[in-house]
Amino acid sequence: MSAFRPAPDVFDVIIVGGAIVGASLAYGLAKLGLKVAVLDEGDDAYRASRGNFGLVWVQNKGLGFPNYARLSLRAAEAWPALYDDLLQTTGVDCAYQRTGGLTLCLTDEEIEFFVKIHSTIQREVGGKHVNAELLDNKTLRELMPAVAPDIPGALYSTPDGICNPLYLLRAFHTSFSQVGVTYLGNHRVRQITCNGPHDFLVETEGKQRFLNGGKLVLAAGLGNANLAPMVGLQAAVTPLQGQIVVTERVAPFKCIPNGMLRPTAEGSLLISHSEADVGFDTRVIAPTSCGMTAR
Repeated sequence: MSAFRPAPDVFDVIIVGGAIVGASLAYGLAKLGLKVAVLDEGDDAYRASRGNFGLVWVQNKGLGFPNYARLSLRAAEAWPALYDDLLQTTGVDCAYQRTGGLTLCLTDEEIEFFVKIHSTIQREVGGKHVNAELLDNKTLRELMPAVAPDIPGALYSTPDGICNPLYLLRAFHTSFSQVGVTYLGNHRVRQITCNGPHDFLVETEGKQRFLNGGKLVLAAGLGNANLAPMVGLQAAVTPLQGQIVVTERVAPFKCIPNGMLRPTAEGSLLISHSEADVGFDTRVIAPTSCGMTAR
């Protein structure tokens, strides 16, 4: 005698992953009138959305991948409208600012390196992409007086900016009730079955549920490595540990966001960045944090 299985809930789109990528897709698709479900793990999941630097960035992105460079610029240009829409819909301010952004160069060799990257991206895109202006120390300090007098210069581009990723995630999740997204937290995916071109059946663990969808989006970050093979795909994603130093609150000063240092709306500073291939080891590597701070 076969075990009883309830009839699945039916959706136009099932999104696996409720962090910023999955949540933003759910928000946009629901506003288009689609019936959307988001399956999310618990708070113990690895979430880059809760521990990133919050840059809305274009310059130096997409080297070797011109379509990614173009997409980065389109995304940055779409941000002001998204910010206004989320604020109006949810009342949550994600602290977005289009401040422009700096690539600070501590040596002449770094200037040469980043100018070359910028020129190569321009060439690969096939035309004017983003105007990254090279600033000498004098011009840089007029823009950001706290810069040390021995820093030779920086690249500056106007489309770049910042937001608060925690507030952004909160805004998207707050929007779900307004735009009609079905959010299912603590529903880890057990199995995905593709029964046809527009027929996906998703089974969850824990509070066992079955969902049927015409479209399936895998937005589970590192979890995609295990999920993608269930639908005949490969997602060769691996963890890369990054650390961020958060300072105590400091008196306000003019700080243009950059890849090393950025202010927060709460008054602290974030210092970045690092990369370490240590698997899922989440321990703080003290020499790395000290090196970031010294730089």
